[in-house]
Amino acid sequence: MKTKDLIILPILIIFSQACVSSEYTTENENKKEDEIYVFDDVSKIDTTIIQKELKPVQNDKQKEISEEVKNNENLKYTVQVGAFSTKERADFFISQNQSKTSFPLKVVFIEEKKLYSVQIPPYSTKEEADKIRDVLKNFPPFKDAFTLTIDAK
Repeated sequence: MKTKDLIILPILIIFSQACVSSEYTTENENKKEDEIYVFDDVSKIDTTIIQKELKPVQNDKQKEISEEVKNNENLKYTVQVGAFSTKERADFFISQNQSKTSFPLKVVFIEEKKLYSVQIPPYSTKEEADKIRDVLKNFPPFKDAFTLTIDAK
């Protein structure tokens, strides 16, 4: 009799578990969830109405800054290729990478950021500096290079 009970008991447990899970699945399938609509079809929007309503916005502070930049003849543009917390690390970066470029690299301490910046000498126009930046970005050590505006007083 014990053998018969041992065989029937696992079968009953498996059967009862199978029924419970299918019932739960059926309940979940019958529930309606809120639909989430992500994309809009904007191909039918009349953009001429939107164009008429758009007005360029420029606040006074932006105007002051743009005029100040235009009038400031002391501005120069450089390319920063690295920034380090210590001068030793900046010097080490230069010693490891100066041979990879013909542009001279120098260390400049940036007081506001408290960092030692590795830069090339400044250029008078942003376009020149941007061209140099684009050339430098082709080399892995300088992939994060960016143009920086400096006041060359």
